[in-house]
Amino acid sequence: MKTLSTLAITLLLVGMTANADFVTVEEAYEVPLTSFRAPGTTAGALAFKACEECDMRLIRVTGQTQYVFRNEQMTLSEFRRALTGVNQRSSKWVIVLHHLESDTVSRVTLNF
Repeated sequence: MKTLSTLAITLLLVGMTANADFVTVEEAYEVPLTSFRAPGTTAGALAFKACEECDMRLIRVTGQTQYVFRNEQMTLSEFRRALTGVNQRSSKWVIVLHHLESDTVSRVTLNF
């Protein structure tokens, strides 16, 4: 009887958690490097097209935005310098994490 009660309580708790509201905090975009423009300054904005038919998007960056190239975190100027050495740009993809509440980019990643 104890096992049956424990099972019933567990199932009720699992059901309650499944009904919880989820809040989207960030959106991720996978962008072709050929459609990506890095910001010029840490208080600027980056631009990208999420698809060929999509309009260009412009999202603000801050001093808190992280830049990752080949799994190495770096400054914006180092990231921009690293981008200039990338060959076969049409086959490379940039991940842009957009923090929705602040409407800023939290991280830009290029790994290949």
